[in-house]
Amino acid sequence: MRFACIVLAFLCTVACGFVGERLQTGDLVFVGETEGGAGQCAMYCSELIREAFRRPDGSPLFETAPMNFLASDGSVPSYWKQLFESLGMEVPQGVAGTNPQDLSISPLLVEVNVSL
Repeated sequence: MRFACIVLAFLCTVACGFVGERLQTGDLVFVGETEGGAGQCAMYCSELIREAFRRPDGSPLFETAPMNFLASDGSVPSYWKQLFESLGMEVPQGVAGTNPQDLSISPLLVEVNVSL
């Protein structure tokens, strides 16, 4: 798993170069590009990776999945409610999105053994 984190860090670096000036800050909403000022946008790290790596036809390599903000008992924890309420929106339970965990287990990533 340590190596997967290193690879994802590298992918984030590459993705930052791809997005360049458009990237403003991290996205607290996790739901696609969030508009910032002066034509910039905010993206969550996994959104950035999804946008940076595409097939020749332009479609994303990494797929989205329904987001889950529920606790084990099925309720939405108060910290999620407070965060999204402060952003003026409902908790996006079930909305398509991305997350680092799903990216790290993607079959598109392969483990490469290296000696340092």
